[in-house]
Amino acid sequence: MQGWPIAADALKQIQWSGDVSGAALFHNNPRKKQMHLIDRLQDQLRAAVVFEHLPADVSWTARQVREFSAPFRMNQPFAMLCLDSETDEGWPTDRFGALAE
Repeated sequence: MQGWPIAADALKQIQWSGDVSGAALFHNNPRKKQMHLIDRLQDQLRAAVVFEHLPADVSWTARQVREFSAPFRMNQPFAMLCLDSETDEGWPTDRFGALAE
């Protein structure tokens, strides 16, 4: 919610979890930047008193794809590389390219 024109007192009333000061459910783990995204999200849910949650559904990666415009066949081994949503803090994109090669 950074950059949104919301007054501080109104921001405190919004029941959301994040790492922006003033949030009702502030995620204050000092190690959050060193955590894997999944671990960080689980830790953030625990901070918001959400202890039970469903794991991410990645079953779509195993389905049989009949048509797909890719330079490889989907019935051969492949890897899926997922970039961090925070490009300024994530792993440099040239490293993903090198890893893919």
